[in-house]
Amino acid sequence: MTLPNTIAVAGQTVKVLRADLTEDDFFGYYSHDKRTIVIDSSLTGERLRKTFRHELKHAALNIAGVAFCK
Repeated sequence: MTLPNTIAVAGQTVKVLRADLTEDDFFGYYSHDKRTIVIDSSLTGERLRKTFRHELKHAALNIAGVAFCK
């Protein structure tokens, strides 16, 4: 799977980046302040697809204003 550089989520442009997240101990995250999804650079195949989909859900919920954030 090739990830896009950007994706439209609820009418907003969200950047998509790959980074080494092994020290952070998670597969990906969504930064609402930066409108950016970051996915661990080591992920491939099904794990990559599921993680990207998961972070897209976070982005959509946050942008829609219905997400729980600490």
